[in-house]
Amino acid sequence: MAQRCNFQTDCHDETDEENCRTVVFPPSYKKNIPPPHSPGPLPVQIQISVLALDINTVDMQLTLDMLVRLQWADPRLLYHNLKVDNVLNTLTLQDLLRLWSPQVTTGQLAHLLSSQVTTGQLVHLWSSQVTTGQLAHLMSSQVAFSNAKGIANSEVDKDTAASILRLGLATRGDFSYTEEVDIYEGKENPVQLRRKYSVRYVCNFDLSMYPFDKQVTIGFRRRYGYYVLTTYIPSIFFVCIAYLTTYFKLSNFQVRAIVSLTSMLVLTTLFSQTSSQLPRTSYFKMIDIWMFGAIGCIFSIIVTQTVVDFIHEPNEPQKVVPIKVQEGGMRVTKEVGE
Repeated sequence: MAQRCNFQTDCHDETDEENCRTVVFPPSYKKNIPPPHSPGPLPVQIQISVLALDINTVDMQLTLDMLVRLQWADPRLLYHNLKVDNVLNTLTLQDLLRLWSPQVTTGQLAHLLSSQVTTGQLVHLWSSQVTTGQLAHLMSSQVAFSNAKGIANSEVDKDTAASILRLGLATRGDFSYTEEVDIYEGKENPVQLRRKYSVRYVCNFDLSMYPFDKQVTIGFRRRYGYYVLTTYIPSIFFVCIAYLTTYFKLSNFQVRAIVSLTSMLVLTTLFSQTSSQLPRTSYFKMIDIWMFGAIGCIFSIIVTQTVVDFIHEPNEPQKVVPIKVQEGGMRVTKEVGE
């Protein structure tokens, strides 16, 4: 019997794979009524796995790809041919359509942009005994929403984005959540997102005002090393290069001017690229003030060199015209250099 309905033909006539049904619905079964449970409401276990994260800082948008699994017991059903390997306990599409399952929807989030939930076609039976089991409903979800208050914060040494996602049951029946497990690869080892963010914590808690809802919070922190290596250190180098031109010879004004102007143009380009990767705000950010100060330093160096070159008078050879008086009233002049 252990080899019956295991998706392998163990008999010569292949009768061991005929009439393989894992669940039998009683005549009084109704899809729109939750399973009974005593005492209290029916416990539904929810497990959320965040598969991928994408942060768009410019548009202040966060996209989550996650896998939601709901697990519950339905005592109204009769189970047959259950296997230890849960992969073999797969329902057919016909049984799946007749089965009651919690309808999970995203909550009414402010800044919610889009939500696309795809229900999986496979439901596994988790069995500990021969005649009992639990149903596991799998679905994949992609949610995109904005969190302008958190992502717009430009401080690089604090938590700058805290994204909140609420999942609630659309069918408010006689059931409740009993447990929530968050699976994310970056919970212990922070995951680097485009080298700009790292995941610092993942937590979940119940909402007292909404007993049918669960809330998952993911905290992010900007990686200050990325901005230091790509913005602050190069800007310091360009200012130092422009400052070193003040030690060039005064006669090399063209060289000093070209080097200083090139440093300012490159720094302006770097400032433009950095600003394009940050959210647009009505106020000046700290990185804007830093870049304005660096460009102002180079500009003051160019102005100082121009003024010095205008005031400076080089010691050029002067022309001497000696006058000699000869007899007969003739005067002969001869130019000589000093």
